[in-house]
Amino acid sequence: MAIIILKQIIAMLIIMIVGVIARKTNLVAERGNKELSNVLLFIVNPMVIFLAFQREFSYELVNNLLVSFGLSILSYIILIPLSHFLIGKQRPEYAVERFATLYSNCGFFGIPVVMAVLGTEGVFYLTAYLAVFNIFVWTHGVLLMQKGEKLSRKEIVKNIANINVIASVGGLLCFIFQIHLIPELKNGVQYIADMNTPMAMMIAGITLSQMKLSEIIKEKGVYLVAVLKLVAYPILMSLIFRFIPVQDIVKQTILIAIACPVGATVTLLALRFEKNAPYASMLYAATTIMALITMPLVLI
Repeated sequence: MAIIILKQIIAMLIIMIVGVIARKTNLVAERGNKELSNVLLFIVNPMVIFLAFQREFSYELVNNLLVSFGLSILSYIILIPLSHFLIGKQRPEYAVERFATLYSNCGFFGIPVVMAVLGTEGVFYLTAYLAVFNIFVWTHGVLLMQKGEKLSRKEIVKNIANINVIASVGGLLCFIFQIHLIPELKNGVQYIADMNTPMAMMIAGITLSQMKLSEIIKEKGVYLVAVLKLVAYPILMSLIFRFIPVQDIVKQTILIAIACPVGATVTLLALRFEKNAPYASMLYAATTIMALITMPLVLI
């Protein structure tokens, strides 16, 4: 498993380097990176998720999907109070750091890794984690980050019911009622879905090219967040999962999601609620680089 992940991450690293070169040589503008991200998040990712449900119905798959929901919820029940304990309020950026240790880049980074290592069945189980992730981010995460300003109920519902959740629900209904796309339509959707890994890593490279490595190295808080997010939490949950009699592919899927680097959501909410957005971006960039090393090692 670890060797497979290592090989895939090396391939992904190569694509990231191409992204860095593309930005440094101005082949891609800063605005272009944002537009590419929108294409990935709102078109490509939903296609990957939907296709994961285009499979023959079996009660084993349904059971494992429900178990994935259970393991995902369990991970947050354990890690949320742990983060509040380990990152005290005496730290100036405790809200950003707590959020960063809890909410990973499980969609943007997780989907291509799970797809490459575990295939569409892994993505099928990952949809459970993505659904739980969205619920916790827009409830607990918002409460953690807000500063005098509150999101309306309408805004929270809108954020939870995003296109990826809609793709999951639509795919699940097609799976239950065994509604399959005609071959021509499925092939077209598959071509779009196949862009997921290269596009995700290219965007990551473009984003990282805009960060100053010297500033990241000097920031001590980065190391605290990285150790907790990329090493301590995945290892802790892997030890707990060992005592739960569940198929390995389900455990591996959830652990990959937990071991993913800090998500870009922390920067978006830091901007929204007047937190330290540059620091949030730094955590995102630093852990993305470090995850290329820590994910294969942790999953051994």
